[in-house]
Amino acid sequence: MSNPQDLIEEWSGRMTFMDDPSRNIKVILIIRRVDASSVFGEMEVDPYQGPMVTRRFRGTLNGNELWIGRWQLTVSRRRMTGHKLRQQIGQPW
Repeated sequence: MSNPQDLIEEWSGRMTFMDDPSRNIKVILIIRRVDASSVFGEMEVDPYQGPMVTRRFRGTLNGNELWIGRWQLTVSRRRMTGHKLRQQIGQPW
C-alpha cells in the first residue's frame, strides 16, 4: 500500500462461508486512524442470524496486508480481500 492514510474511510463487503457459499454476512470496516503500522477503527458484522455486532479494533498493517484479530486482509487499490483464520472454541471473532 503506497499511502496507508488511504485506508481511512468506510469499507464494506460480504463474507461467504467456505463450507456453504449460500450463507454470507455483511461486514463493514470503518477505519478512523492509521499510525505507522497500527490501524484503528470499528468493525460491524451483520451475522447470518442475529443482531448486528460492532467492535472497536486495533489492526496491524504490513505492506498491503492488514491483520484485524484473526482476519487477514489484502489491500489492493480500492479493494480488500481476505479470510478469517480458524476460530478456537471460546475465542470471540
